[in-house]
Amino acid sequence: MTYLIVFLAGVIVTLLWQAFSRQAPTPPPPPEPTSPSEKELEAEILRYLTTHHVYHINDLCQAIAHPKGARHIRGQFHRLMEEGKIQYRDMIYTAV
Repeated sequence: MTYLIVFLAGVIVTLLWQAFSRQAPTPPPPPEPTSPSEKELEAEILRYLTTHHVYHINDLCQAIAHPKGARHIRGQFHRLMEEGKIQYRDMIYTAV
């Protein structure tokens, strides 16, 4: 009888723990508003891609000087890829 009570207590504790540990998933943060300087950077990236063959993102980061650095340029580049404005085809990045 003791084993049955201990087993039921364990089940109850487990169910309560699962019920309280489930939290509503947090929504992703809203996209940051693009400032005019970021729109200029976006235009510069797309302009560079239309006029040059870019085989690697580092080529682009070295060609475009930005005060926030190469990491910021890479972030913008990946955002543009997610939006479908840049494609990687035949080992070359191209603006769409």
